[in-house]
Parts: sequence; C-alpha cells; structure tokens
Amino acid sequence: MGSACPLLETIWLPRPRSPAEDYLWRFPRAKSIDLSRRLRELGGPICYENIELTLRTCVHAVEVDFAEIAVTPQLVDLILGAPVAGQLTALNFSCGAEISPELMLRFARGLEMLTDLQVPPYDFDGKTQFYRSLVQARPAIVRLDLGFANSLDNEDLRFICHRLRLEHLDLSFNDIGLAASHPNAIDVIVESPCAQTLRSINLCQLPFITEELLQLLRGCPKLAKLEWEAPEEDEYEYLILSPIEDGPEVDAINALLKSRGGEAIAFFDEYGPRVRPPVL
Repeated sequence: MGSACPLLETIWLPRPRSPAEDYLWRFPRAKSIDLSRRLRELGGPICYENIELTLRTCVHAVEVDFAEIAVTPQLVDLILGAPVAGQLTALNFSCGAEISPELMLRFARGLEMLTDLQVPPYDFDGKTQFYRSLVQARPAIVRLDLGFANSLDNEDLRFICHRLRLEHLDLSFNDIGLAASHPNAIDVIVESPCAQTLRSINLCQLPFITEELLQLLRGCPKLAKLEWEAPEEDEYEYLILSPIEDGPEVDAINALLKSRGGEAIAFFDEYGPRVRPPVL
C-alpha cells in the first residue's frame, strides 16, 4: 500500500500497537506521528526502535497523537531528538494517554514550533505551577485544550488568558465550572488580552447561563464558534431548570455567531435556560 500510494498523508490501519510502531514509516508523507494504541492491553512493550524509524522517515509530520499509551522519558527523548521535532506544531493527548507534568513541560520547552496543545483528559493534575510553567515555556500557544475534569481554578485561567493570545480554548467538563469557582470565569476571559484574539471556545457541560454566554460573545469580538451544552440534570444543584422557551438573549447570541460566519446553537433541545436562585 505504501508503494502504491506514496502521497498518502493520513493513514490508520487496525493494529494492537500504534501506527508509529507497526507501519507508519512506510508512509513518509504522513502528517501525524500516530502513537495511539487502540488495544493497549494487547500491544506489549513500546517498540522504540520502530518509533525511531518512523521519526526519521516521516519528515513531513506536524503533529503527534497519543492515546492509550503511557509516555516515558525514553519516548520523549526520541521525539525531541528527531529532526522532525523542529516542525511539530501540535501535541494531542486523548483518552487513555498518560504523561507526567514534568514530561509535558519537557515537550513544551523542547518543541520550538508548538502552538497547539491538548492536555490529557481525566484528572491530569498539573496544579497551578504546571500552568504557569507551561505558559512561560511556550508563550506561542494559540490553541489550548485543557482536558476533562482536570485541576484548574480561576486564577490558573486568569494567568493563561493574560499570558497567551489564544485563538481556541477548550474548558469542557472542567472543574472551572464548579460553583466555588464559576461566577468570575467569564469575566476572567473577557477582561484578558486573549478576548481580542479568541475565535472559538468549547464550554460543554459547564453551568453557564445565556446571559453569561452573551457577555462572552460581546466581549470577544472575533469569537465565531461557541460549543455549549447544558450539564447533566442535577449535576449542579444550584442551577434550576426553566420552561423551554427561546428569548432575546438566545436570539442575540445566535445573531452574533452568524454575523461572524459561525453557526447558531440549538440551546433548548431538552431543557430551558438555567437560572440561579437568588442569594439570600
């Protein structure tokens, strides 16, 4: 297949190990170094020799994908030492990827072209110092996905939004939406420099109400893509379901999105807008 289709840039064939370990070096035009294992329990030890061959051969790659693999210091050394490291712009850590904050920071410091980073989902606990070190190590990041259910508070968000000129921010499913930290999160974004550069944002499963989403759009003049869906029922006890109805805030949100070339959001497929009870 590699001989018959020498220009293939995107390839995935079912294997217990990752494409980079099993066959990717046969496709030198590949745009992604895919280290994702779909059958982690059957893959056995990491085959570093084949990964090194892939890194030497796939000189057109611009990103590395990780899933269902535990990133080791040896793997980081191979990637940072490869010629292709000088052109890698994106690191994607999806479900099942494991990496320590220290190794993540090694990537950030060593990949000079890095602008797009997806932090591992599910309980990646870098703590406050990690986010500060990340921003200082790679201030050129413009696309940042902060994973699911990770440790992140408003002060971390404030630091990130004041130091990076983000075009895309993903906060979906994060602790930033909890009652203790939520009320100022929109203000943090709108009052930061990245409000002037933000073009898309994902706030799925966070308890924002339509008034706050409209505030976000008005405060971010380039924001054209807004991903939002309500949290699961009863996930946040301080939110109350209202009757299903559209209103002027929803109309204003969708009008702004469409005027900027984006798509309208269907807010009320199941439930109406969330409202907070009055403070007693």
